[in-house]
Amino acid sequence: MERKKPAHSVLDMKFADDKLSAIIWKPVVHDYMTDVTTTCGLNFVKLIHKNPKLYDLIKNQEETLDRMRRATLSEIMPAVIEWRGLVLKAHFDERDTARKSV
Repeated sequence: MERKKPAHSVLDMKFADDKLSAIIWKPVVHDYMTDVTTTCGLNFVKLIHKNPKLYDLIKNQEETLDRMRRATLSEIMPAVIEWRGLVLKAHFDERDTARKSV
C-alpha cells in the first residue's frame, strides 16, 4: 500500500514573521536579559569606570530594544543577540582582568 504524501509538508510552509505586540515579547526579553546579567554577575557600576565605551554600547542596545514597539522576531532577535554579545564581552573582560590581578 502506497503512503499518501501530505498535502503540505513542513518544508513547504512559509513561516509567518508577524508583528508581535510589545506586551507579548518585552517581558520575555526582559527576563532573558535579567537572567544573562545575573548569571554573568555583571557589575555595571564597575563597567562604567573600567570600560565606559562598552557600557555605552550595552546601554544603547538596551535603548534600541526599548524603542521597539510592534516588531517581528526577525527584528527583535538580532538586537537581543547583539546585546548578549556585548554583555558577554564585558563579563569575559572582567574575568580576564580578575585573573591577571591574582
